[in-house]
Amino acid sequence: MQTWIWLLIVAIAMIAGFVGGFFISRKYMMDYFKENPPIDERMITQMMAQMGQKPSKKKVQQIMQSMKQAK
Repeated sequence: MQTWIWLLIVAIAMIAGFVGGFFISRKYMMDYFKENPPIDERMITQMMAQMGQKPSKKKVQQIMQSMKQAK
């Protein structure tokens, strides 16, 4: 097999791998965020209301800050 054919095959395989990997990882992340949406202030407010607490803006902000620090 000639060298330039081998290099062409390797280059095509690398490009196909990058493109395929991009779309597979994009699909995985879209499915993940659909099943596990990131928590926002509205969700915290709803959770606090369900627990019988009156959600104040200050308390919601404190919870958001503590969640960001925990990551």
